[in-house]
Amino acid sequence: MEAPIGTDITPKNFYTYFKGRTDRVAVYNPATTKVVSLEIKKGDWEIMERVKAHLAGQSRLAIYNHLSDNTCTWAKVSFEEATKVPTAKHSLAFVKDCHTIGLTGVKREKMKEKGENYACWFFFEKPVSAKKIKHLIGLLFKRLDITKADVLPTEDMLTAGSFGIYSWLPYFGGSDKWLDQSGNVRMDLGVKMGHTVFLDENGEAEKAPFAKIRRLSEEDIDNAILYLTEYIPQDPTPASPVKILDVHIKKIMEKCEAMKNIASELKEKQILTDSIIGLLAPIFSAWGRLDYFHEMVSKTKGYDKAYVDKKIASLPASSFSPCAAFREAGLCPEGKECFQPKPPIIERYGRLEDDMKAPKDKWRRFSPAVWAFQGIRERLEDEASAETAIIDIDASDLSDSLKAFGADLLSKREFLMKTRRSYSGISTGFQCLNQSIDGLRPDTVTIVSGIHGIGKGTFCSQIAETCASEKLDCAFVTFGETKNDAIARLISRNSGIDYRRILRGMLSDQEMAKVQETYARIEQTFGPYLYFMEGNDATGIRKMKTLIDALPIKLLVINSLNFVPFISRQQITDIPARFDQNMRQLKTLARYKQIPILVSYTTRDKDSNVSDFVYSETLVMQACDNWIHLEEGKAADAQSKEYHMLIRKNRSGDKNVVYKLAYQAGVQRFVEVK
Repeated sequence: MEAPIGTDITPKNFYTYFKGRTDRVAVYNPATTKVVSLEIKKGDWEIMERVKAHLAGQSRLAIYNHLSDNTCTWAKVSFEEATKVPTAKHSLAFVKDCHTIGLTGVKREKMKEKGENYACWFFFEKPVSAKKIKHLIGLLFKRLDITKADVLPTEDMLTAGSFGIYSWLPYFGGSDKWLDQSGNVRMDLGVKMGHTVFLDENGEAEKAPFAKIRRLSEEDIDNAILYLTEYIPQDPTPASPVKILDVHIKKIMEKCEAMKNIASELKEKQILTDSIIGLLAPIFSAWGRLDYFHEMVSKTKGYDKAYVDKKIASLPASSFSPCAAFREAGLCPEGKECFQPKPPIIERYGRLEDDMKAPKDKWRRFSPAVWAFQGIRERLEDEASAETAIIDIDASDLSDSLKAFGADLLSKREFLMKTRRSYSGISTGFQCLNQSIDGLRPDTVTIVSGIHGIGKGTFCSQIAETCASEKLDCAFVTFGETKNDAIARLISRNSGIDYRRILRGMLSDQEMAKVQETYARIEQTFGPYLYFMEGNDATGIRKMKTLIDALPIKLLVINSLNFVPFISRQQITDIPARFDQNMRQLKTLARYKQIPILVSYTTRDKDSNVSDFVYSETLVMQACDNWIHLEEGKAADAQSKEYHMLIRKNRSGDKNVVYKLAYQAGVQRFVEVK
């Protein structure tokens, strides 16, 4: 007689996969029909007892997977019937896609509720950043066009006092019927009725579910992210998430002197020697492209595929070091190391700096294909395109474009009806500006220009604050002033205390108490949605893209574009050329990420140098989607300042519109003058 499903699971082994927070769990007791979040006082021992009760069907157990240091040892994606999608199909496609890019070990569970409800589980060797996990799963969703699925962990970082969201564990040994808070009958089905179990590809329950679960390493996750964001090949393989295509090999053959010399020798002499096999075969083998190698050498005299394969198999299993071999053979006149292991190109999550400081034997282990791909990007790309082509945008036919446009139009209409607004973009906090430019619309770059000291930074930071106040994540990257200066402006606006007094620390006891009260109010309202980043000579557009990749940014604000470097192999010092190249990248980034980007840019005063201003004006006009220019006007009295906000370019409506603004210098705030 066949053993019941899951009876071979031991509580100890089971708990090693689902271990989460050890200070709190959630429990459902069928006898009392209540779910209770319980504080754990005896740590793992107490939780282990509850695991035993869960597997025995006595009381169901839920674990919080978001640890206090914002890492997780497992993650879960839920496809539930309530989303009204064929969840069996979506969940199976999700698991298969994970496997194709090297994320093997992802398990699919038939969940406890009756109907079409599935969960996909990831298990990790060591705790991984929740931010990184969410980023990876978000990329997978985008790749499969999945929009209706829930993810644990739910947050990048836990807020103070929060435990995150708990998840019911699989393999509940019982089954029960109960009423929810609305009085509806719920059937929660356990192992005995074929629920809460892991399924195979055919939808059948696995007989030994924990026998071959592979825990993912951080290297697996980094390779998958690299594959999904930096380069998307046509036919991925689990063994090598990054695949070297013919076009890359041809590029190497054109640019690498050593490989060019070998190719030239093969073409001229038409003879394949053992030394050439020993030099080239390990490279193509590491790339997973021995097929290309055979095609390249098949035209030589006396070519024998069986002999070549045998020779390749006899080569010593050494580390991937073709550059050293080229130098020994006298084929590399420059002596450069194009394909040697070096700190990986993945710059996300602050890991690049850590690797560069560590000794070579401590670097993370990437597949040889990843190292080779790094060589292509860093050594063999054209200097002009090294930094410009940061994103690839796919073309689509008119029928797909019309569908996308129709979906976007319906979404905008529903948004306007729901919010009762008359503009579809993100609010700037200035109603007149919102009406004119339709708010800050996704995929647009808006420039705020003016002479030095006119208040562009204050204007932009005020808009960033408005965005965060609507609980939308906003990144404020400051070059024109320090991060502390920008924060001091924010505190001044929200406390009503003079900006200069805050900056100098000249505060009375009453003012200090008010500032501290402002801290608390900001942290509780929009603080978690506003990110500050201080720019420097190494902060190019790629670093900003990294920030957007890692965080759910809805608006990027840059102050000031004049100081943003254009990072390439050949530094561009000409200011107009640097502005033009940076704006090209920003427009590409805005289109690809579907977010608005707001930048400040300092132009010369008309009266000081007419030719310079006219040239800057022409350059700005061509480069952006919306252009707002600030000028000082004539105030009615000497105690106040009046400014004119000129809309010089506007993709969404009228241009050459002028609005009046009053500037409250003490609290660093602009207000509309009606």
